[in-house]
Amino acid sequence: MDSPAEPLRVAWIGVGAMGLPMALRLKERGIDMSVFDRSPQRMEDAAAHGLGVAGSAADAVRHAGVVFSTVLDDAALLSLVDGPGGLAASMPHGSLLVEMSTVSPGASSRVAECLRAVGVRYLRAPVSGSVALAEQGTLSVFASGDAHDFEEARPLLAGLSSNQVHVGPGEAARVLKLAINMMVVASTSLIGEALAFAERNGLSRPMVVDALNASIVGSRHYQSRAESLKTRRYGSNGPLRLVAKDLGLALRLAEAQSLTLPIAAHCQAAIDRLIQQGHGDTEVTLLAD
Repeated sequence: MDSPAEPLRVAWIGVGAMGLPMALRLKERGIDMSVFDRSPQRMEDAAAHGLGVAGSAADAVRHAGVVFSTVLDDAALLSLVDGPGGLAASMPHGSLLVEMSTVSPGASSRVAECLRAVGVRYLRAPVSGSVALAEQGTLSVFASGDAHDFEEARPLLAGLSSNQVHVGPGEAARVLKLAINMMVVASTSLIGEALAFAERNGLSRPMVVDALNASIVGSRHYQSRAESLKTRRYGSNGPLRLVAKDLGLALRLAEAQSLTLPIAAHCQAAIDRLIQQGHGDTEVTLLAD
């Protein structure tokens, strides 16, 4: 008689604004999970929400079959994977890293090489959406890497998102995420011009926001930012400092390929000015003001 299969163990590294609600979505589905974050405050928040916290990333992943990570940038990802006590040295042979951050294709490719050398599988799975959508479980996940790894991870991904798409091999998902973020920034800038034009001609700003969302140009992005667009009261969801980081990744990659992105470059300059004025922690919707 076959012995029953052991339950899947999952680890989550990085329980910040996006990582915590995603991890909680899996916890609500009964997933056995251990989490770690370098921030003591985030670890306290995770424990307060009933998540099992580990003393280090290595401790969190040591017995995990699947590891999720959500970190800030290229440097944080490379340090997490290849640094002392990193994932490459700690994850079990044959386990799977599902990496959900917004990072450059170059850094992600280095991670792939590092993990391949130690027999750890790697799925790039950046998400599109806001903290509110993460809390609701309605994010979109765009994954690249081995298709079998994607199918293995898909039931878990479905627990924290409403849409999961495998977009190709290698770093395809990284490129796609940067393209999506370029559209978020450019469309935010454009709706600002449309609102300024409409208001100058006597139209009510709230009415125009609703009309645009009801029209062919309406989008989930505009809908999620509607209140901020109407009232000009801005929070910190999707702060400009992170938007600048992501847009910079796209612009540097394009420059290396001799590709000109004039709209993205214009938006980056506008964001840089806002950050210099002290608005780095203000949501991206400020770009439409």
